[in-house]
Amino acid sequence: MSITVAKNAGFCFGVKRATDRLEDAIRGRREGERIFTLGNIIHNEVYNSQLRECGVGVLSIDEVEVAANSASEESPVTLFVRAHGIPKQHEELLAELSAKNPSFRYVDCTCPFVKKIHKIADEKTDENSLFVILGDRNHPEVRAILSYSHSETAVISCLDDAKALDLQKKSPILTAQTTQKLSEWEKLQFFF
Repeated sequence: MSITVAKNAGFCFGVKRATDRLEDAIRGRREGERIFTLGNIIHNEVYNSQLRECGVGVLSIDEVEVAANSASEESPVTLFVRAHGIPKQHEELLAELSAKNPSFRYVDCTCPFVKKIHKIADEKTDENSLFVILGDRNHPEVRAILSYSHSETAVISCLDDAKALDLQKKSPILTAQTTQKLSEWEKLQFFF
């Protein structure tokens, strides 16, 4: 039997970047250093299980402050932010905690493409706009993106959802979750 692996098989750029940074930290771990991820670093249970075997813990946002306050020179804490990003207020909390305690640091592994969408939401939205995301409203990437908007927001999954929006009063700004189908995005381009 012959098995052919697709040319583009494996992790996308953002996930590969996040996993490479985390694996480098595991290999270079200082004695006593504790390494955590904020939620699972990626959506891959086999990979996340391997991280647990390497001693990498998973924290919720509610557990971060305790971990940060427990960090010391003898037992530093390094926290990795997952590839699909975190809400703005969580990022602000991590910055505040790392500024207070030099033995606590975080590494932002948010995909640069997701960060670009955060920037669009932060810089381009206001009370006169409607920030529209093509995506899954329950996905952590979408929830994080929404937190950067300064306007009314809508999450849609298809062209029919877009047609149901009231676009008379607000200027729409359309973005997409990074894992959405290009074909859906293209349909929306013609609508907006």
